[in-house]
Amino acid sequence: MTNQGQLMQPLAAVTPPRHMAHLVASRSYLSYDDLELQDKLKHNPYSYIQVINPDASRDANVPRGTSAFFEEIRRGYLDFKARGWLEAASHSEWYVYRQSTATHAWTGVVCNLDLAMCANGGLKTHEKTLESRETLFATFLETVGFNAEPILCARPDDAPLAP
Repeated sequence: MTNQGQLMQPLAAVTPPRHMAHLVASRSYLSYDDLELQDKLKHNPYSYIQVINPDASRDANVPRGTSAFFEEIRRGYLDFKARGWLEAASHSEWYVYRQSTATHAWTGVVCNLDLAMCANGGLKTHEKTLESRETLFATFLETVGFNAEPILCARPDDAPLAP
């Protein structure tokens, strides 16, 4: 495939140092029940949950989903970087992402995508996102300056990586 490497490109990720990865990593905050979430916030100051829950972890008194809330997330992120709990990679790499449940496992590649190629048919849209969610996510990205959630992009095994 001559176009491989154009649609998908390696990235310079921000990750915890190896010796702290088990402390910083967290699963989706939606998967925690209230008791688990409070326990994580109270007993693990290194958990990334601290960054994305500023109202609970830093007593930020701002409504969720607002620019002010997203600013608090950014402050937490920058604090984690300043403390050395998150580090920017010195060069671009490919990252393998694995998500498992009791019955299934999914493995993918974390990378940059060429947005122009995506817009021109490089990836098939598998669902339409609600405009209000798109607006909220755009505000989040603009305010916080990073994306912390994987986005599922799928192609058939035999499909070329270019449109």
